Amino acid sequence: MKWECAECRAVESDDVRVEVVCHHCGKPLCQDHRVAIADPAFHAERPDPRIAYHCAACKKLYHS
Repeated sequence: MKWECAECRAVESDDVRVEVVCHHCGKPLCQDHRVAIADPAFHAERPDPRIAYHCAACKKLYHS
C-alpha cells in the first residue's frame, strides 16, 4: 500500500517519501510538508527535547 501526503496529495514513490504522521491529527505527511517542532513534553527527564512532526494547520493551532 502506498501512502499519500494529506497536504499535497503526492503518492509515495522513489521521489516522494511519506514516513511521518502529524503528532496531533494523524495525517500522513511527505518530507516537504512535515513541520518538525522540538517538544519538551516528550521525555521531560531528558535535557534535550524530542522532535514531533506536525501538519501546517496543527502547527498554527497548537504551536503558534
